Amino acid sequence: MKNGVNRLMDRTSSVKFMWLLCMEYFCNILNLASSLTLEGRNSIENALGHILDIFLYMCYEWWEDVYYLDYEDPSFPNSKEKLGKFCGPSKN
Repeated sequence: MKNGVNRLMDRTSSVKFMWLLCMEYFCNILNLASSLTLEGRNSIENALGHILDIFLYMCYEWWEDVYYLDYEDPSFPNSKEKLGKFCGPSKN
């Protein structure tokens, strides 16, 4: 786990203080991966019985540039979009 997270952070040049979110992202990816020992199912499906959606992890990669909507600066001539980094899908 540590080796995979370190490799992901090194290859994407992410900042060091994001290690916890990167580990959570990496664990979620591993939980979504199927296994031959579980007859082609992933660990969440095997434990809980329902299939998870992988769409949230297919749209963006870790530490990819994304634009998000900033509600605090509603001035008209300026754009409400700000540049940020993707560090995992939202929980809700």
